[in-house]
Amino acid sequence: KFMCMGLVLVGPLHLCMLRLPSMVIMRKISSSSLLLALAFIASINIIHAVNNNKCEDNRSSPKVLKDGEYDFIVAGGGTAGAIVAARLASADFHVLLVESGERLYDDAAVSAKFLMPVLTGADLDGVVDAVNPIISKIGSLRTGKDSAILDAEGKKVGDFVEGVPGFMPHIQETPFMGLYMSMTDAVHNYPTTPQIYSQKREIDYPRGNVLGGSSAANTMVYFRGSKRDFDQWGHDLGLQGWSYNEVLPYFKKFENNWDVKDASVHGFNGPINITIMKNHAPSPASDEWTSAALRLGWPKIEDASNPETVYGASDSWQTFVGPNGKRSDSSAYIQILDKKGKVCWNKPGVKDCDKAHRLHVWTKTYVTKVLFKDNRAFGVEYINEADKHESDKTEHPNKDFHANEGVKHHSPYNKWDRIEVQKRNPRLGAPVAKELAFDWDKTAEQYIPETTPDFSKITKRVTAKFEVVLSAGAVASAQILMLSGVGPADHLHERGIDIVADLPVGKRMHDHQEVIVTYKYPKSFVAPFDFTTETLKGFPTLRKHLAGERSFFSVNGVPAGLEGSSTGPAGSVPKWHLHHIIMGGLENFDWNLASYPETLQTTSRLPRSVLEFYRWTGLAYHSHNCELSQNHAYGRLELRNKDPFQTPFLDPRYGSSDEDNYEMVDCIKAVRAIMAESDPQWVGEELEPSKSAQTQEQLTQYVRNNIWGHHISGSTPMGNCSTWYTVTDSRARVHKVEGLRVADISLIPTIPHGNPAGVVMMMGEKIADMILKDYKKAPTKDEV
Repeated sequence: KFMCMGLVLVGPLHLCMLRLPSMVIMRKISSSSLLLALAFIASINIIHAVNNNKCEDNRSSPKVLKDGEYDFIVAGGGTAGAIVAARLASADFHVLLVESGERLYDDAAVSAKFLMPVLTGADLDGVVDAVNPIISKIGSLRTGKDSAILDAEGKKVGDFVEGVPGFMPHIQETPFMGLYMSMTDAVHNYPTTPQIYSQKREIDYPRGNVLGGSSAANTMVYFRGSKRDFDQWGHDLGLQGWSYNEVLPYFKKFENNWDVKDASVHGFNGPINITIMKNHAPSPASDEWTSAALRLGWPKIEDASNPETVYGASDSWQTFVGPNGKRSDSSAYIQILDKKGKVCWNKPGVKDCDKAHRLHVWTKTYVTKVLFKDNRAFGVEYINEADKHESDKTEHPNKDFHANEGVKHHSPYNKWDRIEVQKRNPRLGAPVAKELAFDWDKTAEQYIPETTPDFSKITKRVTAKFEVVLSAGAVASAQILMLSGVGPADHLHERGIDIVADLPVGKRMHDHQEVIVTYKYPKSFVAPFDFTTETLKGFPTLRKHLAGERSFFSVNGVPAGLEGSSTGPAGSVPKWHLHHIIMGGLENFDWNLASYPETLQTTSRLPRSVLEFYRWTGLAYHSHNCELSQNHAYGRLELRNKDPFQTPFLDPRYGSSDEDNYEMVDCIKAVRAIMAESDPQWVGEELEPSKSAQTQEQLTQYVRNNIWGHHISGSTPMGNCSTWYTVTDSRARVHKVEGLRVADISLIPTIPHGNPAGVVMMMGEKIADMILKDYKKAPTKDEV
């Protein structure tokens, strides 16, 4: 028996047993020992099955299945997913796009549903605050109802415009409303675990839940990273096809740049409109801010989205907005095919699409699992929202946990937190103060539901002949992979999930860590847009916007900024990215009420949810967003349980790197220097960190206590098999399995400089092209 068990360490147990006479085995092994041995054999065979899924850097495309319902299934219609689906459909493939959210474009009812809770003063947690008589009236513009503005006592103080056509479909498409989208059902708000280096704060993390993904629910700042970022991918990390010169054509492919005419860098015929923000609404405050930076010696950046010139100050920040002032996001790809009659909007199971519809789109449908046979993906399991709502009416097996909103408000500590904190590299890890340390007596079981809801009765399947493409975002794509059995074997085993492939999914998540530096508006400051004045004068700026002209509604309040590092103006490699933010007007309701008519001072309020959001981010003030470009802090993502609707553990580990904190403090110092150099008419009192924070230690503490982020990436990074943290290869194919790719920000191995939406669009274009080349297909005349 011992000889057999020893041989197991180097080979399967059954080989040992074949060499021993059966009678000897029967005499030497008792019945209980035999059962134990058989169980051990089974576990060894499982391990061998997993280990036999070898990672191969060079492999051919899988054989095409005969019985798939679609050629390709794209799970997630986000920033990259919508592009991949449209490009494949344009090449005459039969494509299914499954999206958990809805489409916003040209749908007034959906727009109203998302935005009216904000516009009417209804707090998003269900608490109705005092209704703002101005903001609530905006909702009536789409129907042309009562046009009178009333004060708190019901006295008429002005008139609204009646019957402005198409207001609601337009308002959600403006940069002006970009931040408000993150407070609606257009996003999933994932909570982080308590950030032990940041006062144990749990930070809500918005990710797009709408066609177009986060590109349809963000503030639309356009950057492309730096040339160095992509050369690091292509050369240093060995990702074939991802160096700067190799990705540049794909940036140009999606671009339709209205203001920068350098054809060597930009494109002019793509679906995504790009423009310079100051060309929509001039900002004298930002002009002076940029001039002050230049006077301090920072070099001038003429084209802020040129990856070859990314160090210095610029007053030409760019945005995803066309000449008509409307948001431009990845859903534009779907819209183009839709207008050509190539898209069918049907529900799962409804067979009302003909062959002319190359792209079928299922909205409000959740992919819960990828289906495998012999390690070959052949389809997905999904749940339609209507079926889920019906299922939710039954008593939840974890009703107490859900009733207490445990996912959002409890502190989900997990075992790996303890291990990783103890092993953390001292060079990267700031020491943890005793008051911030974990309470290790709190176990994971306290925060993980004991049972998982049974969705088997409402789960359905759909199959693909060629491939399944996961494009659900950095959180959901990793979650779906692990629920499907692709992930860290030990973690999946703990969650009771059968293992398909042992891969480090979620092991090296990263983000652009951010912190806000705020100043009051001085009394002399003239806001670029005053909402009360606009109201009393009949919305002239809104009318200008609706007429297709450039206006304040076409900008997101971020017209300028600085790319720098602790090296200062003499440097060349940016380590942080600084946004200069001038919102004005609407954000001043609660802070500068004295400047408004007396009759409106007691009633002009933004909804409480909006106020809290702007106070938290600092955007209510003259603010600056310091954004780390090259982080050294890496986090992790793990499943809570097998429930696909249970948010996973998300720990970005903000503030854990001394090197990162040092650069963030330097960014704060750069802001102070520029504001001190600026004309006093644009500069008010510093609010945060405040003048009381002067030493390196004080500023570091401010950074750690206030750090946040919203560019999560790298949960399924690309890389060669020899690199320990990689999940996919350079063609976005998941290692150790066939017929499965990832196409979203999860793939990023090192996070690029600046806001990543443009980079993810490039990745969508490139991955779609890779797939077409793998199957030797070319786009048809219906190409987007």
